[in-house]
Amino acid sequence: MSAENLYADREYERRKQLQYVNDSSFERYIRDVLKMIDENASITEPAMKIMDALVKDMFKQLANGTKDLMEKDDKRTMDEVDVKCATLELLQGEVARHAVSEGTKAVELFKNNVQSNVGDVGS
Repeated sequence: MSAENLYADREYERRKQLQYVNDSSFERYIRDVLKMIDENASITEPAMKIMDALVKDMFKQLANGTKDLMEKDDKRTMDEVDVKCATLELLQGEVARHAVSEGTKAVELFKNNVQSNVGDVGS
């Protein structure tokens, strides 16, 4: 395989991934959280679009903040400390502390699940 074909294949895969990310929606998750708060609650379509845009914007800002921190530290791999620092920079006060607390719990739960699944495979 020539270098040009390899480059073209990589570029095609990268563009395909970007298209998938741009088409993503958080509507399902927003509805799930709304139902957790109040079973009978509903949301109009315009309000859902605003909420979806808000979540996407926050996600992009968080991703860019994390990327900037990684570049500043000259790192190539993102870890939970980078995300935590970017979250503290993006959000403020009690919201930032709550977000970091919930994120830390989620990372610990994930690590525990991964470790228990690795232990099950060896049995």
